Amino acid sequence: MGEAERLDAFAKALESQSKRLTEFDEGLWGTLVDFMTVYSKDDISVTFKDGTEIHIG
Repeated sequence: MGEAERLDAFAKALESQSKRLTEFDEGLWGTLVDFMTVYSKDDISVTFKDGTEIHIG
């Protein structure tokens, strides 16, 4: 799936939300995140489908 298709899928997932998010949404999470790497309970990396990586810890 190309980047434009991923962005379109994410936009459609957001548009389908009928209310403000107040809790974890597995479907929306799946449209954003490619994978997570857990090095330890205090050291986690999240890689988004667009290649952006956020390091937590």
